[in-house]
Amino acid sequence: MVIAALIAWAYLLNLLSYHVPCVERLITPPPAQVVRDGRLLRRNVRSEYLAEEELMKHLRKEGIKNLRDVKAAYIEGEGNLTAICRDNQGK
Repeated sequence: MVIAALIAWAYLLNLLSYHVPCVERLITPPPAQVVRDGRLLRRNVRSEYLAEEELMKHLRKEGIKNLRDVKAAYIEGEGNLTAICRDNQGK
């Protein structure tokens, strides 16, 4: 019974967030910046429970070899990593 209630609540919140944008903003956390101008924001990395090695692994998957090449990197609300390269990288 409890599992059915949890599934129903999740479905209802998902449906509501699709049709009502303010609900989406309330239940989805904002992106957390973890890299700014090639420097690691250690406090934000710690608050997201992200290891530096894991961050570098995600950046390498995006074709970024060095942290200095990153203008900004964010952990999105869904847990995905988004990286923005400096202009000289062309990515």
